[in-house]
Amino acid sequence: MSKTQMSAVKKNYFGLGIMAILSALVIAVSGPLYQSMSNYPDMPLADGVYTYKDEQPDDNGFYSMVTVTVQNGRITACTWDCVNDENIGKRQLSVEGHYVMTENGPTWKDQADALASYVLHHQTTGGLINAEGYAMDAVSSVSINAYPFVNGLSDCLDQAAIR
Repeated sequence: MSKTQMSAVKKNYFGLGIMAILSALVIAVSGPLYQSMSNYPDMPLADGVYTYKDEQPDDNGFYSMVTVTVQNGRITACTWDCVNDENIGKRQLSVEGHYVMTENGPTWKDQADALASYVLHHQTTGGLINAEGYAMDAVSSVSINAYPFVNGLSDCLDQAAIR
């Protein structure tokens, strides 16, 4: 190998090393940068898992239940279900085909998940429901009344609020 060829090989390895270092730096910085640009809840929240369950069933015998997980002051998980006295929920019933709202629309579970997804992305229920309690403007696939979800979520966030 000539001196010129050896020098080119060294330059290639040097360039590769620089690219690896820069790539690692971009990866290390992008996580915190992404979080700093993400939405945050309207109030400071303590980390933990918070739950809400209606004290009384609705007219159909279901109790609304909301569970929220907060990590690093952000809502990282959120679920909504409505369970009967046997603790069987609409999520399960809709997946099994026992709670059918429409023949070709999303299941109750899918709609509840869409509402939770909205909250995870926006970190608030602001703008989610209209005056009648429906989220069709914010989440077009949701046709169920979301008042019970919003009320349960509000209770969970009150539990998590740092005062």
